[in-house]
Amino acid sequence: ESQKQVKFRFLIGGGFGVSKEFNQSLYKLNLGIQNIKGNIYNISYLKINNNDFIVAEYYLSLFKIKE
Repeated sequence: ESQKQVKFRFLIGGGFGVSKEFNQSLYKLNLGIQNIKGNIYNISYLKINNNDFIVAEYYLSLFKIKE
């Protein structure tokens, strides 16, 4: 029996933060795709106070540890 290998993984996440003075807040929503090599392409939406931001990110897989 051969195992199927994952070709793409879809990711979703989010976060909340505050400034060190606790007077400003941040909300973040992430959508990403991970390919078979482990690299991740990510788009984030941030809301800081009343300002909206879109951020494009790329994460490169440097190495793997196998069992």
